[in-house]
Amino acid sequence: MKPLPFKMRQDSQMEKWRAATFWDKEPETIAWINTFQDDAVFYDIGANIGLYSLYCATTFPKSIVYAFEPHTANWRAIQHNMLINRLTNMAALMAVVSHINGVVGFQEPTNEAGISGSQMMAIEDETTVQIYSASIDMLATTRSAPNHVKIDIDGQELSVVLGMVYSLQSSIQSVLIEVTPESKAIILPIMQTFGYSTNTWLNTELPHSRTRRAREGIEEENIIFYRRV
Repeated sequence: MKPLPFKMRQDSQMEKWRAATFWDKEPETIAWINTFQDDAVFYDIGANIGLYSLYCATTFPKSIVYAFEPHTANWRAIQHNMLINRLTNMAALMAVVSHINGVVGFQEPTNEAGISGSQMMAIEDETTVQIYSASIDMLATTRSAPNHVKIDIDGQELSVVLGMVYSLQSSIQSVLIEVTPESKAIILPIMQTFGYSTNTWLNTELPHSRTRRAREGIEEENIIFYRRV
């Protein structure tokens, strides 16, 4: 097995699985990060335990990486992984990223590190906790504005896109979005309107996680958008 380029905690079964599948699960995501400039600013929305944030921060020591993860156990795992790698160019923020600036409801399916599927919900829902939400456009006014954004939040990606309209017209050079068939139909024309194209080898050449997901009956897919020059 090819070794990881960073250290990571592997206490839970999901953490072990994510470590074991890092190179093969989403090869297009790794290839995309490899195209970043040395001093890139990377926003990882739905960072989980932070693998792609860690990869960017260790591959490009001059980069600035923000890992956004509202799930408590996952956020703690990111903090641990940052510590053992002694990363000073990466920050982990326990927050929802959406088009809303304020407090929202948030539902965690389990407290196991490495799990996915958490969702932003109505505050009135008794199964949720309250957590802070911010848009990318708002975050860009208080932190370094992003050059590259990864959005992987299990079906709520449109909310993030609606909250980054200004940034799409200014600092953002590329965006990787995990889309459902439903969100793809809406997000594609939005991104095209703001001058972004999917015409890159990263979306077509194999290996691509789209092939594995189709084999497993998974409809979601990663699409990478680049701003047209």
